[in-house]
This record gives sequence, C-alpha cells and structure tokens, in this order.
Amino acid sequence: MSTDTGRRVFPISFRELDTVAGISPPVHHHSLLADNLDGGARYREYIVFHSEYIYPEYLLAYHRYEGDRGPIA
Repeated sequence: MSTDTGRRVFPISFRELDTVAGISPPVHHHSLLADNLDGGARYREYIVFHSEYIYPEYLLAYHRYEGDRGPIA
C-alpha cells in the first residue's frame, strides 16, 4: 500500500505500478522510491521497472565513515 494515497502500489502485477490518480487517459507511475530505514539499510532505493525509462548519465560510488572507526558496512 502507498503511504501517500493508501492505494495498492502493484494493482495488476509486480511489473507495472498503479496509475496516477486523476489523469485521463490513464498513465502509470514510472518509478518507485523505497526508503528502508527500519531494516538496517541507511539508503534510498530508486526502482525503475522498464529499461527504456533509464538514462544512466552518472554513476556515483561512496563509502560512509563513522569517525576514526572506518567505513560502515
């Protein structure tokens, strides 16, 4: 369920998101933002279901450090 609207995120299948409310003709959402802070992960996941919607212009890599203790796993 969406935390914003209370609607089902995947009403038909796990490959197609719900439609944008109030739009005619219906248009499906193109991406999903997952914020998993409770499970120990401290980052956001941006999920895109169709490869034709992806344009990888930049790739960023980083390490998180906790003071002198080094990188956080």
